[in-house]
Amino acid sequence: MRFMNPYNINKVGADACFTLYEDEGDGYNYEKGQFTQIPVRWNETTRTLTIGSRAGRFKDMLNNRIFRIVLVTPQSPEGTRPMPAT
Repeated sequence: MRFMNPYNINKVGADACFTLYEDEGDGYNYEKGQFTQIPVRWNETTRTLTIGSRAGRFKDMLNNRIFRIVLVTPQSPEGTRPMPAT
């Protein structure tokens, strides 16, 4: 299984949250707890993106996950400008 790295997160206004879920991509090992989850939350008021700690493990998972954060704005409607890290 080939995993996306970097993983793109495109952000368009408003508060948001999701959990990035990954598993082997084939088979049923996820039913045995073989998967990972990473919580992601955007706070529009403070313009803060919080990427939580990864929980879980599975065979052949990436040891390090790279995120590419793109903020979609009226000035950059296609998200062509990566969001600066702070």
